[in-house]
Amino acid sequence: MEQQLKTLDEIGEGIGVRVVSILTGRAAQNKLAELCIFEGTILIALRQAPIGGPVLVSAGGREVAIGRNLAHKIKVQVME
Repeated sequence: MEQQLKTLDEIGEGIGVRVVSILTGRAAQNKLAELCIFEGTILIALRQAPIGGPVLVSAGGREVAIGRNLAHKIKVQVME
């Protein structure tokens, strides 16, 4: 049975995910690519700031903060 996709802002701390799709415009996709985040990238959710703050993830050995609105547009699959 295939696992349902979630958005990055729905992932709990310490969970590894694979980016499946990024539902944004070209400018936001380019910014994420500069941070080494694109389809197929493996991320680890580190922390979610309270009250709509950014999501902190590990991407390629670097910690990256992603705004909550942008994180909501990144579809991911939880790694098992």
